[in-house]
Formats: sequence, C-alpha cells, structure tokens
Amino acid sequence: MALIHCISNGSAKQYIQPGSLIEKLLNEAIPKKPIARADVLYNSCELEHAHMAAAVKGDSRAPQSDEGVGFHFLAFVKGKDGHLYEMNGGWDGPLDHGKLPEGDDLMSEKALEMGVGRYMKLADGSIEYSMVALATNPEA
Repeated sequence: MALIHCISNGSAKQYIQPGSLIEKLLNEAIPKKPIARADVLYNSCELEHAHMAAAVKGDSRAPQSDEGVGFHFLAFVKGKDGHLYEMNGGWDGPLDHGKLPEGDDLMSEKALEMGVGRYMKLADGSIEYSMVALATNPEA
C-alpha cells in the first residue's frame, strides 16, 4: 500500500506506463473516497496476482489470512510544492509535515526528522519495521 501511495503521489508518478495495471487502478481509485478506493484495490484480481507472484519469491513466513497482524503501511512523499506529506489510506487526505529545505530529498536529515524518523524511534529496533525508498539511479 505504501508503494502505491508513493507511486501515485510522489515524483515516481512520471514513470507510470500508459495502459499499465497501476495506471488503470489509479484512474479508477483516485476520484473515490477512501473506503471506495480501498475496494478498488481489494477487488482487483490483477493486483492480487501480481502481489502473490512477488510474495512467493520471499523467504519470510507469511501470516495466514485469519491471523491477526498489527502492521500498517505509511508513505512519505515530497510534493511539487516542496512539502513533506505523510500518506495513509485511512485518512481523507495527506498530512502535511511542512516545507523541506530547498534541494532536500526524502532521505535528507531534515526529511527524516520531520517524517519517518519519528516512527523509527517508536520501532526501537523491532524487526517488524522496515523502510523502502524509491530512488532514481544517478548512473542511468
């Protein structure tokens, strides 16, 4: 979910391929309210197939469907206005954490302090916490 937030709200949006599954899902989901957006994703057979294809490649034990899990997915994106936004599908919109200094990206000290760093402190070394960054290859 966090990756979908990042792809659809951050600078990665420019890389969405026309006609791709993600473009189709976003075009259908974005105009809707949060619960209806979630339904678009939940009911997508194509997304389920892609998810399962990726899930079986890992080596972690996946929880059973009826097993309670306490995980939640958040995303942080830098908006076109230079602000750091926290994305959470259960909210009506993004949480604005304020403007980042000019030239700072999401891995800058200030961005981490304003956003994901707060959660890192709460995780306190837990292995149930992870972070993924979408980044361009400067050598490409």
